[in-house]
Amino acid sequence: MSRATSPRYQQYRNMPVAVIGLGVTGRACLKFLLDNGARVTGFDRAAIERKDVLAQIAYEDTSSFNLSRLENSSVFDEFELVILSPGVNPSHEAIAPLIGQVKLISDLDLFTRHNKVKCIGVTGSNGKSTVVDMLHKALQACSKTALLGGNFGTCAIDLLDIEADYIILELSSFQLQISQNIPLEIACILNVTEDHIDRHGSFANYALAKQYIFKHAHAAIINRDDAATLPLPSINKNVTVFASVGQSAAANENDFWQDERGVHQRNLCLIEASDLPLPLTHMMLNMQFVLAMLNALHIELAPAIDALISYQGLAHRFEVVLESDNMTFVNDSKATNPGACAAAINCATRLQGNIILIAGGDAKGADVSALKPIIDENVSLTIVYGKDAKLFADLLNNVKSVSNLDEAVDIAIHIAKETADKVLILLSPACSSTDMFANYQARGNAFKQAVMRVAA
Repeated sequence: MSRATSPRYQQYRNMPVAVIGLGVTGRACLKFLLDNGARVTGFDRAAIERKDVLAQIAYEDTSSFNLSRLENSSVFDEFELVILSPGVNPSHEAIAPLIGQVKLISDLDLFTRHNKVKCIGVTGSNGKSTVVDMLHKALQACSKTALLGGNFGTCAIDLLDIEADYIILELSSFQLQISQNIPLEIACILNVTEDHIDRHGSFANYALAKQYIFKHAHAAIINRDDAATLPLPSINKNVTVFASVGQSAAANENDFWQDERGVHQRNLCLIEASDLPLPLTHMMLNMQFVLAMLNALHIELAPAIDALISYQGLAHRFEVVLESDNMTFVNDSKATNPGACAAAINCATRLQGNIILIAGGDAKGADVSALKPIIDENVSLTIVYGKDAKLFADLLNNVKSVSNLDEAVDIAIHIAKETADKVLILLSPACSSTDMFANYQARGNAFKQAVMRVAA
């Protein structure tokens, strides 16, 4: 239902605005604009009825909203503002002519126009959801009020007008690619491995999109073991690298490092690996990023260290589902690219020697051949399914193709039962889920249900 316009947002009253893409982000922008008196037209490739869109945002006033077809760029001539959702490719023939125009903005640009809270931005190919979740919990442990949003959690526009010390934004390459201005107190790229090549066209373009996180940042935290995480002077020559993290030796006093014993700064071990539920290499690296960001904010680390030690991880990210007889089942459905899959296999080898990998889905144009050495060395059998199963089947030696995830689980369990050794059955697809599932969460839940069904 329509509400009174906020005095802060009077500029949108009666403004003609287009919202391209009516997924979760687009609908959040739509609601904000309608609540503040804008006249909005929505564009979406799906055939969505107007009443359905409005119902999804609990809005009943249909007088200031229209739904239209995305035909060519001339349809946007009448609008003062055009908001592009991150899921919509800006190379679309109707959108490409708008690139560079002031009126074409992202949902994050809309948010930062009005936001007054200090923001911290995190991106990377792998681990960004875990890091922002860790950081959120660490700030709370330090008695700081923090909001979490962007590509993970709440849409950024829904965080306006909420009092907080900090807003943590997880930022995807899609969001960074189309945003003009995201001011950040601290920005970091965790890592860059091949992903979303179908959208960006090349690895170089994808890595460049990640770099845009530094465009309006004051300070950066980098991974000194990954050169692609260092700010490019051509993006922002004024951003300061406050600290680095990594497995290699630290160079400066603000830097963090790790070894088998744990996480260190200078000569002090801050987190003992033996105190962690799963002392995994990538989890300790994530903790380094969090500690470095807190240091940059001049926040006492002791309460945060306690929060990190007790951190249990996210669902669908190397999540131990069940340990039964000689089998351990791990759900790593969030591994939607080859780099994430490689990290999961490395983790699995530390827990168990005999690994059955379940992989496949939509590879999004990525080159999966980089996985061959690590799979050949560490995985006893790879079971593949989905749109790009053949990429794996043609690449690997010990591989079996199946029609769906349920069949993959059934076969993995059957083989494990015939094995005397302990077996770790790992779902780490290295691919997007969208060929068969709504998202990686649905895929992970389907895996867990299949495991529980067989276990029962």
